[in-house]
Amino acid sequence: MRVLQSRLWLMLAIISPWTVNAESISSRLENMEDSIILQEEAIHDIRDKMDYELDVSGYADLEYIVESHAVSRFRLHHLSLFFQKKLSEDWHFFSEVEFEDAPKHDLTNGTVAGNDEVAIGDAYGKLFVESMNFTYKIKPWLNARAGRTHTPTGIWAINGHPPFVSTQERPLHIRKIIPQLIDGLNVFGTMPLNNMYASYDLFIANGDGNTGHGDNNQPKAYGARGNSQLMLTSKASLDLGGSYYHDLRGDGIRREGVAAHAKLRLINLDVQGEAAYGRDSGASSINRSGLYVQGMWHMGVSAAGYRWDQFDENRADGVDKAANTFFFNYRFTPNLVLKAEYHSYKGKGVTEITTKTLFSIAAYLD
Repeated sequence: MRVLQSRLWLMLAIISPWTVNAESISSRLENMEDSIILQEEAIHDIRDKMDYELDVSGYADLEYIVESHAVSRFRLHHLSLFFQKKLSEDWHFFSEVEFEDAPKHDLTNGTVAGNDEVAIGDAYGKLFVESMNFTYKIKPWLNARAGRTHTPTGIWAINGHPPFVSTQERPLHIRKIIPQLIDGLNVFGTMPLNNMYASYDLFIANGDGNTGHGDNNQPKAYGARGNSQLMLTSKASLDLGGSYYHDLRGDGIRREGVAAHAKLRLINLDVQGEAAYGRDSGASSINRSGLYVQGMWHMGVSAAGYRWDQFDENRADGVDKAANTFFFNYRFTPNLVLKAEYHSYKGKGVTEITTKTLFSIAAYLD
């Protein structure tokens, strides 16, 4: 009996400190949980604050150009700054200010160079507000945007920033059939449909040549873009779409344009093309048409490809200009690309082929 009692006392002596320690550990755990909750709340507050701060990004590119019948030259082509701000959960602001050819606008007799980029005195280059808009996000399939945007059309016209396209030179017909910009209201959205995504844009805006200050067209310009992206496999997709633009200008000329586009992504191969047709009708009619097809093969951080395109200012006279383009891209990082491209051009009624070779570096300033 005495042996049993001594053993019980020994066990109590051993267990007692553990009981005290367990209570202490439990208390510490509760304090740690409270501290973690406070830290999570602080992190959440910081993230909320960061979400609503002004975000500045943009892109820049530098070119070296060798052109037949011209002096070789360096060109400080673009410095574009993006300003983005989340105004609320639903409202967002975006603007793009572009400085082209490192502008210097010194006054000479009270005048600076105009949009024709012809130097007057010491003035040259271009300062251009390319985008400025407010977006109200309602649903993924329904959003509204007011202000200046790139005209929703095709592929290149809305995704043509230098760090993200294969060549510095645009396909010949881009911006020549459907205007580059609109100032007005755009309604857009994206909807998943089984293994496909369908997107649309509908817009009403000032007429061509009336951006910024106002509009001398009583009826507004309007148009639409639609695109469907079919997911063929996890590494393959197909985009198909079309665009339309209509404008009755203040000078009485009716401008209309239609366009179609397609893009196939197949593992390492991208093939894309765009075709457009436009007509100016009035005292005199002008028919414009353009087309390009481009293929690009990805090899890790490198890519190489070829593009054929042409542009016709007036279909009655034959093709005005055709081009063959070979290009190579090397990405040092996802945001920094080195490009080499060679273009050969042939104009209407001209037997001689002109060439243009560009070496460039373009960076997205995230």
